[in-house]
Amino acid sequence: MTPITLLVAVLCLVVGVIAARTLRRRMLTAPPISTSRAWTRLALVALLAAFALSLVTIAYFARMRALAMVFPTRSLASRAPEQYGLLDYQEIEFEASDGLRLYGWYFPPQNGAVIILIHGHGRNRAHLLEEAAFLSQAGFGLLLYDARNHGASQGSFSTFGLLEANDVGGAVDFIQSQAAGNSPPIGVLGISMGAATAILAIEQIPQVQALVAEAAYASLDGLVRGNLYNLARLPAWPFAPLFIFFGEQATGAQIGAVNPAAAIANISPRPVLLIHGELDQTVPVSHAHQLLAAARPPKDLLLLPNTGHGGYLQTGGEAYVEAVVGFFHRYLVDPRYR
Repeated sequence: MTPITLLVAVLCLVVGVIAARTLRRRMLTAPPISTSRAWTRLALVALLAAFALSLVTIAYFARMRALAMVFPTRSLASRAPEQYGLLDYQEIEFEASDGLRLYGWYFPPQNGAVIILIHGHGRNRAHLLEEAAFLSQAGFGLLLYDARNHGASQGSFSTFGLLEANDVGGAVDFIQSQAAGNSPPIGVLGISMGAATAILAIEQIPQVQALVAEAAYASLDGLVRGNLYNLARLPAWPFAPLFIFFGEQATGAQIGAVNPAAAIANISPRPVLLIHGELDQTVPVSHAHQLLAAARPPKDLLLLPNTGHGGYLQTGGEAYVEAVVGFFHRYLVDPRYR
C-alpha cells in the first residue's frame, strides 16, 4: 500500500468513525423519529463526510505535487566536457547577485564572444553539453552552470525564473572578471525554465547582447492553469489554485511575477530568437507565439516540426545548429550588427 493510499484509507476510517459516533449520539438523545428520517440524516452526514474527505484529499495531492516542483530532486553532472571534445575549460564557482554559491564550467572564447547556457527544471549543466560542443566549434566561449537548487549549486528551492535571474547576473559578473580590459560580447541560451530565467534576467542586465530562448513559457501562472496535467499529472480544476497557493507558501514568491511575456518587450533593441517544438506538451507552442507577439524587433521564431520539449539538436539537426550559431555570430561577432 502506498503512503497516499494509506492516508486516504485512514482519513476515510476517521471520518466514518466520527460520523457514526455523531449519528449515534443524536439518535440516543433525540426524540424517537421515523426510520426514513433517520436514514435521511445518515445520508446527509455521510455526504458531508465525503465532501470533507474530498477537500482534504485534493489539498494533499496539490501540496505534494507543488512541493515536488519547488524542491526537485537534485542530480549532479554525470557527463564531462571531455566526452564531447571540450578540453579547454575550468571548473568554476561564483556568486549569484544575491550571494548564493553556484558551480559550473567556463570555456574561454576563440572569437571573443561568450555564451551563457542555462538548463531547465530538474536538470544540471551537463544537459547542455551537446549545445556547448557545436557552439565551441564555432569559436564561442561558454559558461555552463548549475542553477540554484540544482546540481552542485547552493539554494533550497526553485522559483521558475524569478530568483534564478540572480544566477545570470552572477554569471555575467564572472565573465567580465575574466576579461582583460573590455568586457566581451555576451549572449545567453536557455531552455524551458532556463529560457524564462534568461528573459527575466536580461531585461535588467544590459551587458547581455543577444538571447536564444528555447521552449520558454510566456507566464508561469498561465502555464500552470492551462497545462497542469502535463506538468504535475493533476487536472487544472480543482487543483491549479491550490497548487499555486502551496508553491507560493513554500517559496515566498508570487507566481504572477514570473511573467516573461511582460519582460521580453524590454529587451529590445537587443535581438531575441525564440525556438519551440510544435509538439511540445510541457510548454505548448502557444507560449512561443505569445512571446513573439510581446517582443519588439529584432525578433524571430523558429518552429521545429515533430519536436516536443527539447531535443532540438536531434530533431532539428543542421538547420537548428545553423540558426543558433548564425544568430549569435551575427549579433555577437559580426561588426556590422554590433
